[in-house]
Amino acid sequence: MRRFAICGLVVLWVVGALGPANSEIRCLPGEDGAAETALREIRAELLACAACAPAYFAKMTVDPPELCLDDNPLAPRGAYEPEQHRITLNANLTRGEQLLVALHEVRHLDQMARGLCPSPQMSQDAYVEAKLALEADAMANAVALAWSLRGGRQDVWHAAQTMTRYDDIAASFAEKMDGGASLPDAVSAAYTQWYASPWRVETYRQSACVSQLDQQDAQHLLPLYAPLPGSFFDVLCTLPDGRAYTCARPD
Repeated sequence: MRRFAICGLVVLWVVGALGPANSEIRCLPGEDGAAETALREIRAELLACAACAPAYFAKMTVDPPELCLDDNPLAPRGAYEPEQHRITLNANLTRGEQLLVALHEVRHLDQMARGLCPSPQMSQDAYVEAKLALEADAMANAVALAWSLRGGRQDVWHAAQTMTRYDDIAASFAEKMDGGASLPDAVSAAYTQWYASPWRVETYRQSACVSQLDQQDAQHLLPLYAPLPGSFFDVLCTLPDGRAYTCARPD
């Protein structure tokens, strides 16, 4: 039996933060005309992407999440809130950055739909391993989509190349593609590169530990110390077009 559960908040971090912003995520009010216009445009652009990668956007197409903008300067770049079925984007980002972050968060939506949330009753090592893998996969695949969009939306690829603390992932992907590698090999390289940053690994490790303890406390769960199911990476490691790619935590 696969031991997965509903995930908590899934966040793409603020630069330099060791966790989500201290303030609660909030949406700009509905009467904010500029925000509503921006959200309509972002949704339309995501739906246009869905035509090119239907497997990646399958859950979003069938059950679209709410989209909202948060203009708090301390807000994370983006977050997917499963309980609210809502993707929040930082209103202070450029449009290219917002679309890149949205692609990242849509991947989390897809991961949740495929039952990939680790149970808080797993062993801490297994829970952390799963959480890091989910982030590495989401970023690697968002970068792959940004690359595919560079002909018509160069700003999205530019965002991937310049996003602080994540730009090395795009560089690793581009190096493979420019060298004639296949898409699966390039995404595998980007996935592995995610782990090359001690900051990323430690930031998400700390967050995962806190998340697991919070869920155990809130749900009054006893730890079962279960391992990560052997099927986890088989389910996780798919490309935007549905093909498999190789992913596993580097040794």
